[in-house]
Amino acid sequence: MNEKIEKFLEFDGKRIIMLARDGMSWIAIQSLCEALEVDYESQLKMINENEEFSEYSSEQTLVDTDGKLQKMLCLPEWIIYKWILRIESNNPGLTDLKSECYRVINDNSMLRLLAIKVN
Repeated sequence: MNEKIEKFLEFDGKRIIMLARDGMSWIAIQSLCEALEVDYESQLKMINENEEFSEYSSEQTLVDTDGKLQKMLCLPEWIIYKWILRIESNNPGLTDLKSECYRVINDNSMLRLLAIKVN
């Protein structure tokens, strides 16, 4: 299955570009940085210098908010939460998003533990 679905997510009225391909969701870092009002270049540097983030980052061709194809650095959804938790910013929306990330991680961790126990 090589299905490719491009979507826009919303955060504080701003679009975040994502791509679903082969069962994996990829989030465009630049659009997320713009939505969170954080500096893309400093986040790009942090991703490239972090062994885990750089290992899983990927340049994907996506449709941007203007409808044009563009290559964008992306992280898979499963690691995006960890990256968001490392962002430092005064944006009050980021605090709320971080709380949601903790909730998602906790909910999924509990489900995994239960699944392991059952098997």
